Amino acid sequence: MSNQLIIPAAPPHVPIIAVGTLGTSDAERYAVAEQIGRACREYGFFYITGHGISERLQGRLEALSREFFAQRVEEKLKIRMELGGQAWRG
Repeated sequence: MSNQLIIPAAPPHVPIIAVGTLGTSDAERYAVAEQIGRACREYGFFYITGHGISERLQGRLEALSREFFAQRVEEKLKIRMELGGQAWRG
């Protein structure tokens, strides 16, 4: 066995997609959709900008999600996906 240290390559950057043009034209919507599709296939996730959601609301959503995930498993299982029907598809 070799004692050589293997350093992994730096991970690629997380794609950043501007969604502010979604309401402008079909061509713009298709371009954004293509970027989202590519990011999902190649990275599995992405950041979006231009969404118009206030920092205040973003902070509240983050606080609520932390509160939810800090709960005991039994509490979270009361609203698990399989109880939500087809509307809760992630």
